[in-house]
Amino acid sequence: MSKKDSSILGDVTHHIGVVWIALYPEYCAIRSYHHNLKVLVIFCGPNSVKMNVIRSILSQIMNKESLSRLILIIENPMTNPAMKVVEDSPFKTEIFQITDLLVNITKHVLKPKHELLTNTEKEQLLKKYNLEEKQLPRMSQKDAIARYYGLEKGQVVKVTYSNEIIETHVTYRCVW
Repeated sequence: MSKKDSSILGDVTHHIGVVWIALYPEYCAIRSYHHNLKVLVIFCGPNSVKMNVIRSILSQIMNKESLSRLILIIENPMTNPAMKVVEDSPFKTEIFQITDLLVNITKHVLKPKHELLTNTEKEQLLKKYNLEEKQLPRMSQKDAIARYYGLEKGQVVKVTYSNEIIETHVTYRCVW
């Protein structure tokens, strides 16, 4: 990590039970369209994550305006007051249980290929089939794939199913 990148985070490494990992500008499905994204990933140790831990993490992050996303990886449940602090944070914060990350769900043999459409591709799709966004099949923001890629409401994903019987089938999902 460069000195410039490390300036986003203050002294979180000395906070009890919290270890920061890295900035990942290449993270998430929208990386190919936004190369300047900065994502900070923090592992929150084995203890229950409480409000004071979250406040401490947020207060130690410098240059908040240059950070696009914060990913918290937790081992144990987060308290409700801590969740409220996360919801009020100035940037998108995603929370993953460490057990959710043991398997890369995008590599599973039964999981179809998911590709994020650009805004231009989305508009072309809607125009081609004479549809409105609300007429597309939906994908919840809480869906495992949507969480994995960091998808946001209104984004459209091309889902390609491939197997021996149907060969290839393409459908589209709009994130809600």
